[in-house]
Amino acid sequence: MTEWELLPAAAAQKWNSRLASLVGATLYQSYGWGELKRSLGWTVMRLALGELSGSIAMTQVLVRRYPAGGCVCWIPGGPAGNVADWAPRLGNTLQKILSARWVYLRINAMRPIAPAAVGQLQESGWHAPAVRFATGLSLTYDPSLNESGRLAIASTNWRHNLKRSGKYSLVVRRWESPKAEELQAIYRSMERYKGLAETMGDNELASLLDCLRNDIVLYRCDDKEGNTIALRACAILGNEAWDLLAAASPAARKQYASYATLWAVLNECGQRGVMRYDMGGVDPDGNKGVFDFKRGLGAQPLTYLGEWAWTSSAWVRILANQVLRWKSLSL
Repeated sequence: MTEWELLPAAAAQKWNSRLASLVGATLYQSYGWGELKRSLGWTVMRLALGELSGSIAMTQVLVRRYPAGGCVCWIPGGPAGNVADWAPRLGNTLQKILSARWVYLRINAMRPIAPAAVGQLQESGWHAPAVRFATGLSLTYDPSLNESGRLAIASTNWRHNLKRSGKYSLVVRRWESPKAEELQAIYRSMERYKGLAETMGDNELASLLDCLRNDIVLYRCDDKEGNTIALRACAILGNEAWDLLAAASPAARKQYASYATLWAVLNECGQRGVMRYDMGGVDPDGNKGVFDFKRGLGAQPLTYLGEWAWTSSAWVRILANQVLRWKSLSL
């Protein structure tokens, strides 16, 4: 029987290339994303089902230890590989490796939902959480289409606004060596204008640029005075990309800068052979403006396999659901 293997740090050089070859691979399971989370206080474990070079499943697990010998494990993006291969023994394997008395393991599988996968998870003791962190919805887009083809699938309003952006002497260009404080300034301006809570902390932005620098495609949009008023970034793994950063100042809204900036990012993705661009999750009810902007581009609806939890015992499951309900009500 093929066994899960805890990989040493030296395996990092081969992690992304093997990961990208497996079904269900996502940016959030990439080596750089793990290092980002390590810099923010998580313990990071990487496991392969079988030898790394020929593994049939891989997962990067974020771990936090708690009193009474407990561990909370979080797998953003979900394990890579066929669900039937990784679902049955992953939880028990983690509990053994961690020498934990109890384990709460949660995943967010960002692959299309499929009845067979749902059945395999349920048969292996996984449960749909009572409280979810995300909608489980996204939009997917094919930037490999030629530009005229992509314009044809965009809504009339989206095309019109993209054309409008050309009237303001905007300069959209690749941002080669950004400084974290420059990105932070745009984010803080956007948050003040929209009355938002901090969407991404300064430390997280700085760490993201450092840990994912080899995977990011980042564009900036400057107005005619040379002020940066919008930015957009994605990260690429294999022939797929994930929307990663987006911010715009109040001036950007009036000049339709977000349309021009996203279009430039998608053009580069197409040139680099990206065939699937995940818009990074959407909330049609809670954030309709962002949903309409992405949907108007011509992106197609995607329902993820989504969030699932495995617990080492029934009482852990019950307690975790109660805690999560309490936290969601207190927000």
